Amino acid sequence: MKILPDTCIVRRKLLLIYLLTVSLSQVDNSFAQQRNQGNKLTINEAHKHVFALKTGREIFLFTLGTGLNIYNAYLQNQVNPLTPDEIDQLDPEHVNPFDRKTIDFYNEEGRGNFLLYASFLIPLAIPLKIFKGDEHKSDWKIWAVMTSELLFLNGGLNGVIKSSVLRIRPFVYNPDVSIELKTKKNARFSFYSAHTSTTASFTFFTARLFSSYLTDTKTKTYIWIGALTYPALTGYLRLKTGRHFRTDVFTGYLFGAFFGYIIPELHRISNDRLSFRPSLGGDTFQVYLSYSL
Repeated sequence: MKILPDTCIVRRKLLLIYLLTVSLSQVDNSFAQQRNQGNKLTINEAHKHVFALKTGREIFLFTLGTGLNIYNAYLQNQVNPLTPDEIDQLDPEHVNPFDRKTIDFYNEEGRGNFLLYASFLIPLAIPLKIFKGDEHKSDWKIWAVMTSELLFLNGGLNGVIKSSVLRIRPFVYNPDVSIELKTKKNARFSFYSAHTSTTASFTFFTARLFSSYLTDTKTKTYIWIGALTYPALTGYLRLKTGRHFRTDVFTGYLFGAFFGYIIPELHRISNDRLSFRPSLGGDTFQVYLSYSL
């Protein structure tokens, strides 16, 4: 039996991480050391090193993320597509009223996909704008590790939940959509929106890092407005394609924003209030995340 049908997805993620890291390492240091006096993005010199890596923590996060992706591939292998008889028995009235209106939506995925793919470039703004000069030249390694952890954890958890919940996409209820599309395995992966989750994770991650390094309040406000708006627009476009219900998009936004914000927080040098601790006992494995007020 083929256990890992989607290992190509994992390989693409690894390749993306590699390309991002290589592109970052090739940044021209002489250009990076030049200061534009009129630039509003003023680096906070009082906090030259805001984030740090810890071997044990990074091994745990990478192992957890890799495990989630492998488990997702296994779960997807167990999923069977809907049959025409099962589709004929579906009743739109069984969908909650808040989500039901999206059943009538359907179009191609073009613009939503463009925003998703473009979001993978957003974290590159961090090394190109922040990691300049001698005081930040080593921070690109921390950025690369955090970005990799974000990609693995957010994507892995999303895949596991999709493959476990098996929520039928809205277009399956739509009589105008072809039966060929409805009987594909992907038609059962509605909850929750990976497009929205991925874009939210990248925008919140980037905004959180910029906020940690920069001093200009007005600039940081604009960055956060962009971080909030970009995944919201992505989610809206996903609704219009008929691929997701409203609750799929809202949940994806929350999960992506959580991971995008929490990964930098876990790596902050001065953050003693936030901590997490893995616990293994008997047949259970748990992770405790705590925040001291």
